[in-house]
Amino acid sequence: MSPFKSPQRNNWQSPTACEIADAVWTIHRSYELVCGLASDDARRELRRRQLQCPEDRRHEPRRKLCMPVDLIPVRIVDDQLVVTGDRIAAVTHDLSGQGIGLRHDRPLSTRFFAAEFDVFGDPVLMLIDARWTRREDELSYFSGGRFVMVVDPARLIPAQGFGRPIDSDASMNAVTDIS
Repeated sequence: MSPFKSPQRNNWQSPTACEIADAVWTIHRSYELVCGLASDDARRELRRRQLQCPEDRRHEPRRKLCMPVDLIPVRIVDDQLVVTGDRIAAVTHDLSGQGIGLRHDRPLSTRFFAAEFDVFGDPVLMLIDARWTRREDELSYFSGGRFVMVVDPARLIPAQGFGRPIDSDASMNAVTDIS
């Protein structure tokens, strides 16, 4: 049985916190299901890597996982999320109920970004407050941030010159609008 169970509802928890908990659980569950399709050798290697993770100072456990995610830089203007740049392809490093660690190949240009996960064909978007970024080498960055809220894709407003916010550079099935 998975160590991650469906989140328990807390009457004192805000609706935003409940949405974040549901989204994180959905992402974890999709990862577990995909890993269940992997070979025994792949599962053993994944478990070995998870056991190498040292204890950390966080209040909530993080789960090491590697799944693709698109980072959409946004600016918050009058409760609207304005897309301010092109998507950045990233891979998760770890995930908890409060935040996320990411590896990506370009620097983040804004403090806030929408992280778009593809969960069996359905997008799950979460607004992230980037707390830190560290350059690892010439083509690699490592960043961490806290979840702010789950985002409805309709709330993303394209800025002038950046095209539709649904275009993805991480998805092989992305269709771009050429007009």
